[in-house]
Amino acid sequence: MNGILLYEMETKSDIRKEDRVGGRINSDLWRRIEKNDDSRYHYLPSAPPENDLVQTGLPELVVDFRRYFAMSASEIERQLGLEN
Repeated sequence: MNGILLYEMETKSDIRKEDRVGGRINSDLWRRIEKNDDSRYHYLPSAPPENDLVQTGLPELVVDFRRYFAMSASEIERQLGLEN
């Protein structure tokens, strides 16, 4: 495997901020994102603590498919301390 694609995610509150790098997501675009009806973004609803293995929960998140990078599997393992 040459590399693993990693995508940035932002919370709903961060993506709607006025001073967001790349500009604020307006209401019309946000409605499309929430319905997963936009090819650039993917919306992930929040997960309550009781549905989370570590019991912390997750906020509403948005994946931006234009903001990604690739890393080798060995580098990811090294950074996570999983190397043999």
